[in-house]
Amino acid sequence: MDNVMSPVLADVRIRGRRRKVVVYGSKSGMFFTLDRTDGTAPLGVVERPVPQEPRQKTWPTQPFPVQGGWTEQRVVDQPLGTTVPGDPNRAVPNYVRGALYTPRWDTPIGR
Repeated sequence: MDNVMSPVLADVRIRGRRRKVVVYGSKSGMFFTLDRTDGTAPLGVVERPVPQEPRQKTWPTQPFPVQGGWTEQRVVDQPLGTTVPGDPNRAVPNYVRGALYTPRWDTPIGR
């Protein structure tokens, strides 16, 4: 996916240690924080298995920051505390609902 934001360089304190980091917000709705000197992830990044569609030949895992995403990773019918005018499903009628890495081939997936 293309960049959604410019990487941000920062000097921060993480667990009492001063770190030079780069923070990147991706289109997947996650912020990744990497140490600029050695490339490690001081807040942590884990590889998690993701659903597969064999015909797509995608990688079986994807990186997820330990601190979680800054937005939902799946379709939300209605944000808490708000009113959705009309049918909340009207934006993607008849779509199968899925999460960020739900594979698709013949059937469109609402994400």
